[in-house]
Amino acid sequence: MADNTETIENQADKKKRHRSPPYPSASLPEAVGFANTYYQAQRRNTVYLEAAMKSLGYKPDSSGGFRAIAAMIAFGLLEDEGSGKTRKVKLSDLGYKLMVLPDGDPDRIPLYQEAARKPTIYTELLKQWADGLPSDDAISKYLILERNFNPASVSPLLTDFRRTLEFSKLTSAGIISEELEDNGGKPDGRKNTGQDGKRHSTGDGETIMTSLVIPIREGVEAEFRFPANLNKDEFGDMKDYIDTFLKVQERKISRTPAQTNPQAEDL
Repeated sequence: MADNTETIENQADKKKRHRSPPYPSASLPEAVGFANTYYQAQRRNTVYLEAAMKSLGYKPDSSGGFRAIAAMIAFGLLEDEGSGKTRKVKLSDLGYKLMVLPDGDPDRIPLYQEAARKPTIYTELLKQWADGLPSDDAISKYLILERNFNPASVSPLLTDFRRTLEFSKLTSAGIISEELEDNGGKPDGRKNTGQDGKRHSTGDGETIMTSLVIPIREGVEAEFRFPANLNKDEFGDMKDYIDTFLKVQERKISRTPAQTNPQAEDL
């Protein structure tokens, strides 16, 4: 009986310690942000892990710091050597190129795409569904049943995966979804771009639109669509307008009964 009890307890412990296969601890845009902060403090120097974490604003034993370092390594932005207290890190060639190229430079796109393909599980998912990604439910079943992922890890993994694809302008087939010309990185007009791939005509030609779809409840979603090439001031103006709009809508909702079956709500 004692042996059986011990076996059951050991099995329970194994379930508690169910670890997923390696996957990035953050999305690519988050990792690039970490790398930028690291670069401002350490440049291309090789430093001990403790110093690297401090430059990111974390304590040496912080789980958040380890998460940031792991994310940069997973996307190939950081290289490491050694282990334990002697472990050191430095910015990789890929990471350095992304740090020195100016924002908006079209040469950043292929570098983002190279980084997005670094995580093994990301490349595996792109190859598994080369003709286009299915729903999150379908991918979740694959990860849990066939790749032995901890169910608790799957949702954040998929969220970061899709954010990475959008950020790097990769389709689920690993192809550039926005082709850039040599003359200033303008879209060539042959392929759809942005998250929703929709173009809208303006007086100056076409504006490439990006959209964010927010699920509200079953059958109801809010969609926010905006130009993909906003500068910092324009983005700030848009944010201020949205904040004001939401406040006005909140006052209206407090006075008006909610609709029972809206199909979509455009912000």
